[in-house]
Amino acid sequence: ALESVQQLITQATREPLPVTVEELQAYQAWWSLMIGDMDSASHWRRTLDPQTVPVYTQEQVYLVLARIMIAQGEPEEALSLLDRWLTLAQTQGRAGSALTLCALRSLALYAMGEAQQAQHIIAQVLTQTQPEGYMRLFLDEGIAMAVLLRAVRPRISEPALTLYIDTLL
Repeated sequence: ALESVQQLITQATREPLPVTVEELQAYQAWWSLMIGDMDSASHWRRTLDPQTVPVYTQEQVYLVLARIMIAQGEPEEALSLLDRWLTLAQTQGRAGSALTLCALRSLALYAMGEAQQAQHIIAQVLTQTQPEGYMRLFLDEGIAMAVLLRAVRPRISEPALTLYIDTLL
């Protein structure tokens, strides 16, 4: 998979593709993170400025940055970044982006030891996504999200939501 992304990056430098080189590099870094290659993820992370003013076209790149920050034990930095992006998404009425950002915020808060606040936020996300059956939003976040979902499940009393969580787990 990493080799395929690298081939796309090379191709994108020569001809227009529907994704940018920066987005492809972000996906490559995310994949590195998912397989435990923290060195590659860290290397890519150093190419970005977390204080960059949010612009919609850069959102996916900065979501990967936030994921790496959380995985590297810097959830406070990730939360600051996510808050700025969430404000932009809400201002622009991008509900899907806002849901993803809230899910990532809950992971950052959970990593900070703010379990109650993290569970409250993820419960809200679950309530909003359950009617449509969102899956990828949660599954893409891997083990960290599974841990959070297991933690919040006993607090959920609505049968449809508990079934939804069970399906996700």
